[in-house]
Amino acid sequence: MHPEFTALDQRKLRVALLQELAAAFQEAQPAIVMSNMKHIQQHTTRQHELCRALLQLGEAKAELPPVDQASQTAWRHLSQELAEIQPKVRHLGRVQTALLRRSRRAMEALACLLTCTALTYTLPSSGSAR
Repeated sequence: MHPEFTALDQRKLRVALLQELAAAFQEAQPAIVMSNMKHIQQHTTRQHELCRALLQLGEAKAELPPVDQASQTAWRHLSQELAEIQPKVRHLGRVQTALLRRSRRAMEALACLLTCTALTYTLPSSGSAR
């Protein structure tokens, strides 16, 4: 984090990153449902980058509110946005976790089905009756 960033700048950046993360979670959902591994990987990479950027911002507790009136108004507005976006990101993260878990179970069931039928299925002989 750059020392010239004010607490207000940090809060603006935190809100923007969380909004991007929420969008990234939503954009990943169709890829997960369709089991598109290439797109899942791309979305996961982007989500990881956003989470890393949020971690670099540090803890929100370290932010001190500004003292001038205009900045205090902006601070309150950003605090409201933060209060709205944080639960949304948490929810979307849980949704993505559930989708990935369901997708994994479906793939495991398919793999089991393929493994089980491979042991019992025999190809018809080439000289069989037509």
